[in-house]
Amino acid sequence: FEQPARNIILYAIWRQEEGVSLYYDSNGGTLSDQSGQTETDSNSETEQQTTETRVLDEETPCIKADKVLINTNPFIKKGYHFIGWSLEPTSQSQADIEILYPGCEYTMPEKNVMLYAVWEKTPQVTFEENELAESPYTPIAVTELMKDEDHINIPGAPSLRIAKIADRTKGVNLQEGRYEGKRKAGTYYKGETVTYKITVSNYGTSAAFDILVHEKPSASWKKALEAIGFSVSTGETIKTSMGKTACVLKKTKNQVMLDRLDPGDRVILYYEATVKSDEVQEQSLKNTVIVTGKQKDGTPIPKTKLMTDSDRIKISDKQPKNKNTTGYSPKTGDKTPIVPITIISIGMFMAAVIIFVIKKRERNTPHIK
Repeated sequence: FEQPARNIILYAIWRQEEGVSLYYDSNGGTLSDQSGQTETDSNSETEQQTTETRVLDEETPCIKADKVLINTNPFIKKGYHFIGWSLEPTSQSQADIEILYPGCEYTMPEKNVMLYAVWEKTPQVTFEENELAESPYTPIAVTELMKDEDHINIPGAPSLRIAKIADRTKGVNLQEGRYEGKRKAGTYYKGETVTYKITVSNYGTSAAFDILVHEKPSASWKKALEAIGFSVSTGETIKTSMGKTACVLKKTKNQVMLDRLDPGDRVILYYEATVKSDEVQEQSLKNTVIVTGKQKDGTPIPKTKLMTDSDRIKISDKQPKNKNTTGYSPKTGDKTPIVPITIISIGMFMAAVIIFVIKKRERNTPHIK
């Protein structure tokens, strides 16, 4: 553009944008009156008319990005009451669809929009026989204005339990995350390995986090045994009873921390130690384990007696007979030698065979008269 030798004025040239419209569909209902407008062909120059199924929003046509207020419901449907509007003609429950409520702002996109009425079946009021005849009043029809609802959030809480048992302890069974019954301590000998099975359960209604399992052996236990520690490694994942995984966040010889445990789930850990001395002053040695954890908001889970457990073992300086014999399997509380019983059984069987053979020969030998 070449500027002339005088003042000039440039005028803007405007082109009207094509408007977008918002429509309301009855979705099975009918108009409660004959007001409003309905969708027609955008290219038609005839006046828009009203039908019983669709109504045009009075704030449209407009341009995209304009905000319009969602209209109230002009439709009725027998046996149903109006809930709100939806972008899809659905008959699903309110929990499964997005509801747009009258009076809310809606930002128009670059194309026409159809909102569908969402209906909910109105419950039928029933009366006992002759109840209406005895009542002097006429029942009031139930409307949506006579109903209301609200939602509250009740957060759950985790509840941890722990149970511990040595591999030779007998007399107990695991019941609801704890061992029930009368424990009978197993006996171990110098050089043997003691394996403790530790079960951590969540009997609460929400997940537990940063679950710390801490072994606390007694002083006498430490003198007689050398701790090997937990049989897991940092970063390892452990499969839970529900098929999920718990990740080991950190691990020391006497501690293990897991990332989380969901409600109703449990996980099993193993803790090992070796008998290093058979010179003990106490009849049995106690080893205690404690579990702690956090809730979702980071606050500690309140401690209970169910979050602590212990087990006792016996240490003997008398080695069992035939310990190195093949097939030896020590059993807690049963000190009967296995091998001698086997030898006696074989001897009795051989004697019975010999007696049977002798008697058979006597029957086959002719008698001398």
